[in-house]
Amino acid sequence: MAQLRCEETIVTKAENKTVETVAFPSEVSELQSNTSHLAKHPFLSGLETFQRYLRQSKVPDDVDVAMEIYGQIECNSFDVLDMEQKSIGAAIFLRASMFNHSCEANCIAGFDGNVVEIRSIMEIKAGQECVISYCELLAPTQERQKKLMDQFHFTCICHRCQEHQKMESGKDAKPSDQTKQQSEQDLEKESLHMLKEVEELSNNGKFSEGIELCNKFLILQREVFSPHHYIIVRTLDALIDSYVELGEDLTKAAEFGDETLEAYKYHYPSNYPSIAWQLRKVALIHSLLEDNPQERLTTAIKLLSEAKEIFLVSHGEEHPIVSDSECLLDDWTSSLQEIQKEIPP
Repeated sequence: MAQLRCEETIVTKAENKTVETVAFPSEVSELQSNTSHLAKHPFLSGLETFQRYLRQSKVPDDVDVAMEIYGQIECNSFDVLDMEQKSIGAAIFLRASMFNHSCEANCIAGFDGNVVEIRSIMEIKAGQECVISYCELLAPTQERQKKLMDQFHFTCICHRCQEHQKMESGKDAKPSDQTKQQSEQDLEKESLHMLKEVEELSNNGKFSEGIELCNKFLILQREVFSPHHYIIVRTLDALIDSYVELGEDLTKAAEFGDETLEAYKYHYPSNYPSIAWQLRKVALIHSLLEDNPQERLTTAIKLLSEAKEIFLVSHGEEHPIVSDSECLLDDWTSSLQEIQKEIPP
C-alpha cells in the first residue's frame, strides 16, 4: 500500500514536471528502474490493484510506462520509519537516492517526520565515497546478497561481503569440518522456520508458546553457534519482545537484552543507530524492574547515555529522539537520587 501511494504521487506530479539543470536528478523519470529484471506477469496483477486503488486518478495505459515507475520506486524508495522504528510508508527522495550501498556504511539515512537526512557516522576522508546500507546488516552475507539482488539487482562486493563469503564457503574445510558445517546449516534453517512460527504466535497473542519454543531452540543454538551469531541474536530479540509483550519475567528480558548488546556492536558499524535503539530498549526494560531499583536505574542511565551519544551522531541534537532520551535520563537521575537519599549512610 505504501508503494501504491508513492506511485500515485509520481503519476499525479508527472504532468506538472519541470526540468532543471542540476547535478542531481530533478525528477523521478531520471532515476534507474532496472525494468529488464522485473517479471511482467506478476506485475500485471499488481497493476490491477493499483488501478483499483487510484480509481478516478490517471493510470498509465502503457504497461511498460507503469513498470518503469514501479521499477523506479522499487530501486530508489526509502522505508520511512517513525520514532518507534516502525514503517509508516515509502517515499522517494531524489538526492538521497543517489547514495550507493555498502555493508560497511559510513553514513545512514534517518527520518524526522517526512524529512530524510543523510548523516555521516564516522570520519570520512576527502575523496572517500559516502555510502549507506540498503539492507539489514545483522543478516548474514547470503541473506544480504539475496535482498540486494532481488530488489536492487546488483551484487555487493564490499570488503565485508568478500571476507565473509570466503569464511562461509567452506571450500577448504576438512571432512569433519564439513559435517559440522552441514549440522550448523540444518540448525540455521530450522531456527529460521522457528522464528517465523514465533512471529505468527506473537501476532495471535500466544506469547507464552513463542517463549517456550525460543528457549528450546536457544539451548541447541548455544551448543553450535558463537554468541554473536545472527541466529542467536534474532532468537534473543524474539524472546525479549515476547517477555515485554507478556509483561512477565522482565528480569529475563533484561538478561537477554544485555546479552545482545555486544553482538549488535559486533555486527553494526560504530555509531550505527541500530545499536542505539537496542541500548535504549534494554535501558527501558531495566528501568521497569524493581528487584534492585538503585542498580537497575544505574544500569538504565548508563545504557541510555551511551545510546544518546550515538543518536547525537546518527540523528543530530535537534532530533526528537535526543530530547526524548534527555527527558528519560533526567527522570531516572532524579529517581535514583531519591532512592540514594533513603539509603542509610
